[in-house]
Amino acid sequence: MAFKKIKPPISWWRALGTDAKAMYRNIIFDGGKNVYGGDWFGGSSGYSSGYWRRKSSNSFSRQDETLGVKATAVLTMDLLKSFDAFLNVKKDGFEFGYKTNGDIVKSLRDRKKKAGTLTSKDKPVPDKVSKFIASEYHKFMRKNQKNQTRTHGKGKPKTK
Repeated sequence: MAFKKIKPPISWWRALGTDAKAMYRNIIFDGGKNVYGGDWFGGSSGYSSGYWRRKSSNSFSRQDETLGVKATAVLTMDLLKSFDAFLNVKKDGFEFGYKTNGDIVKSLRDRKKKAGTLTSKDKPVPDKVSKFIASEYHKFMRKNQKNQTRTHGKGKPKTK
């Protein structure tokens, strides 16, 4: 017995992409983690004392006042807006990321290595997001694969 695989429709990929993107946002931006699972820039102690003092007193222009008390990749919301604006759904998957601020993401990764990494070639998303995507895909495949009996030989079997 063989299984005939069904490809997920684009609407399924869109829903999965939206959920995976929200999960990534919760981990990276809201949770203050890097893509490897560690604290962003090593937590509050990862910032220089001058920067931390200015950040916690909300003295940066266009700074979101709720972000002054925690170490996170967001300061002026520009990076988060860039991330939120991009979700590209295809017939066989989806992409999300930093469409307009890739240079900032690269700069953060170069300056603080793993502690400042939002995404990289070797680790595009946190493990929790990867496992979620794989789990949802496997659930879809188990639910939608069809049993198909193979017949061998040519023509119909002869009857007596």
